[in-house]
This record gives sequence, C-alpha cells and structure tokens, in this order.
Amino acid sequence: MGKLPPIPTVILPPGPAFRDDVDLGPIGLGDVMGGTGIELVRKLISCVEAAEDVMKHARKDDGSVRLPKTLMQASEHMRRTLETTAKLHESMVSLQKLDRYMEAMFAELKAEAPEVAQRVLARLREVNGRYRAGASSKN
Repeated sequence: MGKLPPIPTVILPPGPAFRDDVDLGPIGLGDVMGGTGIELVRKLISCVEAAEDVMKHARKDDGSVRLPKTLMQASEHMRRTLETTAKLHESMVSLQKLDRYMEAMFAELKAEAPEVAQRVLARLREVNGRYRAGASSKN
C-alpha cells in the first residue's frame, strides 16, 4: 500500500446553546481525544493495510492458500483491529450524544438564567482544565 493521505483536523463550532453570549471557541477532535485522535486513526488504518498486505502475500495468485498460519495470524490481527475500530466508533458516538445532551441542558439553563449559564460554564472550564492537567501529568 502507498503512503497514507493526511487526515484534516476537524474543528467543531460551539453548539447552539453557546452562540450568543457564551463563547466556547472552536473544539478540535484532538480536544475530545486528548490530542491523539488523528494519530490513532492513522495507526488503525496502517494496521488494516498491513493485515491486508500479509493476507495477500499468504495467498497464491489463484487465491489458494500458500501460508495458512500466516493467513490466520493476519486475519486475527485484522479482526482485533476492526474490533478496536468499532469500540472507538462507539465511544465517539457516545461523546456526540453527551454533547447534544449538554447543549440542550445549557440551552434550557441559558433561557432561564443566562448569567448563571455563563458562571456554570466558566466553572466547568476550570474543572476541565484541572482534569486535563492531571491527565497529562500521568502520561
């Protein structure tokens, strides 16, 4: 296989609950996945491509099996990679659902008390900053 194409950075605008007077700024995919999401996807693609290459090598030109043990190992590698990819997808869908829930919750809070919504958001940013600082110091 050839060189992997670059994967663009995804920038998500703030949700509708924050558009007026509560500014979140752009949120990148790396923010959600600790700055490693793009590299993780690249590595998963590379794993799939490697398994495909080995599986192709393990077969003869007519499609019959040349190296059965190699073919089975590569197919198991492919299965594990696909399982990991499915888990990653499930996590990303869960994050999207949580994001929609949080947007709806803040929209309601903002409609009732915009100044309270801003204060709560500021506090949540502080918590997020402390959490990320603690998470990054463990790496």
